Amino acid sequence: PPTIVTEPTVYRVLKGGDVYKKASPEAEKIIKLDWPVDRLVRTTGQVFVGASGGKWGELDTAAGEKRGWVYIEGPGFGPSSRKIISQYMAP
Repeated sequence: PPTIVTEPTVYRVLKGGDVYKKASPEAEKIIKLDWPVDRLVRTTGQVFVGASGGKWGELDTAAGEKRGWVYIEGPGFGPSSRKIISQYMAP
């Protein structure tokens, strides 16, 4: 059976230079990316919640993204922790 995606799969960068990525859910190293405002970020719809409560989405390599997980929202990265916003919702 096909996979049912219940999370958004496309996000838009809200603030340039303020997006975070990690290689895997288990990775401790987090890198800060310098993506421009309004850049579309494509994910697979797979998400996980990190140890500090932040929500991370798996980047979609089939859509041209580099492998890894992008920070979506939650505590841990400053007063306005939402760095990207969903653009298209799955049914």
